[in-house]
Amino acid sequence: MMFGGETFEIDYPGLAEIFRAWRAALPEEKCDDW
Repeated sequence: MMFGGETFEIDYPGLAEIFRAWRAALPEEKCDDW
């Protein structure tokens, strides 16, 4: 996962789902950046 120019490993259950939910809440144009 890229965040702030750094790669973070998904190392605990649920993080991917949280990230996807957060990203889904962003405006459409922001989603292209993430």
